[in-house]
Amino acid sequence: SDVYKRQPIQTETVDLGPNETRTIQPGYYPGGIRLLSSNETLLLEPGIYILDGEGLYINGGNLIGDGVMFYITGTGKIDLQGNGIVQINQNFEIESGPYAGIAIYQDRDNNNPAIIQGTNNLDITGTIYFPRNHVKITGTGDGFGTQLIANTIEIGGHGLIQINYDGRNPFPANKAVLVY
Repeated sequence: SDVYKRQPIQTETVDLGPNETRTIQPGYYPGGIRLLSSNETLLLEPGIYILDGEGLYINGGNLIGDGVMFYITGTGKIDLQGNGIVQINQNFEIESGPYAGIAIYQDRDNNNPAIIQGTNNLDITGTIYFPRNHVKITGTGDGFGTQLIANTIEIGGHGLIQINYDGRNPFPANKAVLVY
């Protein structure tokens, strides 16, 4: 995909230590991003983050990105769990082209399942796109994007699962016509 051509290679894997706060730049992260401790905070500058390897694995800690998009490729996958803050806001920084309004985009050649287990501190704004994937959404969160596109979806938990469709990219329906 041409999305690689515009992104610098950053590090192998973003993996923070206990009580560490770090800010990272957009780019290609071949090892992915992993947060495991509840005291970690990763701040993301606006732009596209291409993740392979671990993909986006959050099992604790805080992930905060305004104006970001995650492009998951290769063997990467989405696994968002834990009690930390996860705020992914596409914020419509990418206003044109194939990735307009998308917060998480899993490559069509990557069929790894995705887990989004939210708490009250999960807030994803933008389209979540998993065209060939099974997506499991559970927990007590309520901010699961503005559109969810997936092959199959499993929903559970005790929260209000709400997808706040914003109407920007309407899907064209077939027209009904009278034939005589």
